[in-house]
Amino acid sequence: MTNLKNLFKGFVFPFHGIDHFISYVLSMFFYEKHKRFINIVAEYSEAISILNHLVKRDFELANIEINEADVTGYNDAYIITIENYKLWCEPVLNSNGYLISDGITFVHENVNKKYIESNSDEECILFRVDA
Repeated sequence: MTNLKNLFKGFVFPFHGIDHFISYVLSMFFYEKHKRFINIVAEYSEAISILNHLVKRDFELANIEINEADVTGYNDAYIITIENYKLWCEPVLNSNGYLISDGITFVHENVNKKYIESNSDEECILFRVDA
């Protein structure tokens, strides 16, 4: 497969609904088995929707750390990792700055640009989900 790094830099992949997006991500997960995992970076509401759809597809919750902003004060994106049919989720920003994504990472277009800049050398695919 073509190296995705910088191939579509600045282009936002549109998906027609969350089911279309999840199907595409899972096809990449199965096709790119040698990569071991796929990441999705999204704000709280999108992350919750993505997690719910993945659980409905029989993915198991492994370690999930996600809260509404008014509960913890955290108001940035979360990174969901899919690995071995298990799901992990954690804040993408910590006291050391933004996490660096490893592997293929789908990044929602509403995510803070500072995250995208800090991961400019990684395989990031910008996306949006249309209603």
